[in-house]
Order: sequence, then structure tokens, then C-alpha cells
Amino acid sequence: MVSACSDNNKNCHDRIILKNKTNKTLYVVGNNSIYLSRYNGSPYSDWYKVLPNGENNTGLFNVGSGRSYCYENTIDTLHIFVFEEDVLSIYTWEKVVNDYMVLQRYDLSLQDLQQLNWQVSYPPAEAMKDMEMYPPYGSK
Repeated sequence: MVSACSDNNKNCHDRIILKNKTNKTLYVVGNNSIYLSRYNGSPYSDWYKVLPNGENNTGLFNVGSGRSYCYENTIDTLHIFVFEEDVLSIYTWEKVVNDYMVLQRYDLSLQDLQQLNWQVSYPPAEAMKDMEMYPPYGSK
């Protein structure tokens, strides 16, 4: 059974923070999220935006039907996709998807997320070196 998050439950996490440690604007989305979308030519939603050297705690918010849910009760593995704003501003979403224009993809288990204290960074931190990601840690 899936349970909603409660402010009183320290073992229930309904969001993951993405830390952008670059000088570029990034966008983040998880496989449990609504895909990034454009409305009438407007920019991608700020919900998923991570400013240079900033953090985002809304792009990976585990919410549905007006309620937030504990990641602990809803996933085995979370796929996190990071995109450069420049790529999203130049190309259509269809081209981004078809050409797999992903800057970084993380495939993180519940244990990985707990180890990271529910905070993921781009570029990946050394603590992430043995975790599943594409391209692999240190290959750039």
C-alpha cells in the first residue's frame, strides 16, 4: 500500500534535492514525474529548473492527485534525467527524446538515495562513483 508523506515522519521522503554545481542552468526530471513540456512556446516549467550553483527540490517531488507520497513506499529504482537548458531551448522535446540528448542519467536505488541523504548533485559527487549512471562516473 502506498502511503502519503507526513511532516511528522522522518522516514518518509517525498522529494529529492538536485544540486547544480555548474555555471549552466539545468533541468531535472524523474521517471515518476510528468515529462518536461512546453506550453505555446513558453520556456520549460520552472518546476524542473536548477539555476547555476543552485538547488531544486520541486523537480523530483513525488506527488500525485494532490498528495505527496513517500519514495520509500513507491520505488525500487528512480531514474533521474538531467538536461542542459541550452539543449531544451534549441531542440523540440521530441528530438531531445529521440536523440537521447540527456546530459546525465542516474539510476538510483532506494539505498543509494538514503546514502546520499536524498541529495543528488550534477556533476556527480565522489560519493556517487559506484552508483548506476550514464555516462559513468568520471568518464567526462
